[in-house]
Amino acid sequence: MSKTIALLLLLLLATPALAQLDPDPDGIGVYFDPAATLIASQAFVGETVPAYLILTRPSQAGGLALWEAHVGPIGENAVVRGTPVGGFNMLMTMPGSFGISFAVGMDQPYPGLQTVTILAELQISVTDGGPVELLVGGYSYELPFYRLDDFYHGTEGSMTPSSGSTTLPVAVINGDDPVATDVLSWGGVKALYR
Repeated sequence: MSKTIALLLLLLLATPALAQLDPDPDGIGVYFDPAATLIASQAFVGETVPAYLILTRPSQAGGLALWEAHVGPIGENAVVRGTPVGGFNMLMTMPGSFGISFAVGMDQPYPGLQTVTILAELQISVTDGGPVELLVGGYSYELPFYRLDDFYHGTEGSMTPSSGSTTLPVAVINGDDPVATDVLSWGGVKALYR
């Protein structure tokens, strides 16, 4: 019984920390600060909120040659626009005028990946007062990806949304922090405390 109580307290205390910088390698998320620590913000209807699309803890080392990702809200309560940091757009669309897709080639010499690499600066216009839940997904593929050192044939890595899934929000405006999730069985959780 005491282990169960301790586990519940640990989960409750750990939730805000887990919702911040993604501890997994090759995370991608929308953050409201350039240090990748804020995943929730507040805004009035009609207000535009600045945000950042950020790659965290890349598993590969090298120069960023190419990256692709899509950012959009769930529903039609916000419009997302954005500009990549450096490089040039091969393609940048706004499906339904609510989300934005990036396919960005970088200028040589390719910039080296950092623990926190800002990929794009976003402007999110809130069109109604309800929670704006923001998703990150792939553009050409299911997951966002990046390519290093050679634009055409370089080493590639997939970026996993910081929520753990392309169907879960990575950031929220006018709502509670989204919480990163991992699929675990109850037996797997119990095994951690034996």
